[in-house]
Amino acid sequence: NSRSCPYVLIVCISARRAVELLKELKPLKVRVAKLFPKNGSIAEQNEQLAKNSYSIAIGTPHRLRQVNLDLSNTQLVIVDCHVSHKQYTVCTLPDTAPHCMGLIRDVVLPQVCKRKDCKLAFL
Repeated sequence: NSRSCPYVLIVCISARRAVELLKELKPLKVRVAKLFPKNGSIAEQNEQLAKNSYSIAIGTPHRLRQVNLDLSNTQLVIVDCHVSHKQYTVCTLPDTAPHCMGLIRDVVLPQVCKRKDCKLAFL
């Protein structure tokens, strides 16, 4: 069972923010895996990841931890530090911060430490 391994992973604060970023990515004309609750169930998203290959995956921290996302060839993980209207980022919002930090600690950092071609950026 092969899984999608995006070249770029974008972690964002909410589904709404993910949709905003998707609009900005549209001109690139690449396949983007949309990994947030408003875009299907975990089972549906896992099925999509198993069937298709994606250049970019974008999602919320909690959903990214729930799906079977393979980062073994991912080259860039971007933590979108957009400040919400309530002055929170994905790293500071109480609902997302624990999942974001867990994703970075448990999934992203092991790849960054193991491979020279995997980078982590906070933008």
